[in-house]
Amino acid sequence: MKETTITQAFNQLTDPRNSASVRHPLINILSIAICAIISGCNNFNEIEEYGKSKIKWLRKFLDLKNGIPSHDTFNDVLNRLNPIEFNSAFTKWVTEISENKEGVIALDGKVMRRTLDKVSGMPAAHLVRAWSVENNFCLGQVKVADKSNEITAIPILLELLDIKGATITTDAMGCHGMPV
Repeated sequence: MKETTITQAFNQLTDPRNSASVRHPLINILSIAICAIISGCNNFNEIEEYGKSKIKWLRKFLDLKNGIPSHDTFNDVLNRLNPIEFNSAFTKWVTEISENKEGVIALDGKVMRRTLDKVSGMPAAHLVRAWSVENNFCLGQVKVADKSNEITAIPILLELLDIKGATITTDAMGCHGMPV
């Protein structure tokens, strides 16, 4: 297997599966899923189809002796990953591939659509993300703790990022409680 920026960033993730029944290495599942999502895939069936359609290219850097994982495998594995470990690895990867780390980084909170569950009383998921204006993609995001707001999540997000020299912007909500 050829080393890529994805394998470098994600090789330390804990595989949530029983090692005796593993047919597809975790890095294969992650690499295919990341490439598929970047290419516009929106669900596990589309990720599987993407892998099948790009198998010749994927074999250049992945060991695919057992072929492309099924959509059920993508679903099972990706939903069982430790979200904190994955977020840390993802942030590391995105920061590594960023072309310009010293530009403008916009911090903003977002409420995820369709996450409010009135029946069980669960509040909507609220995230704070760091957007690289020059690179035009998200450098990282963290979930805001329940019964909290983005003010507490911003320092956690900034700690994850390697953005020394960047200009950080935020809205008024992000400024409350910040030292002047």
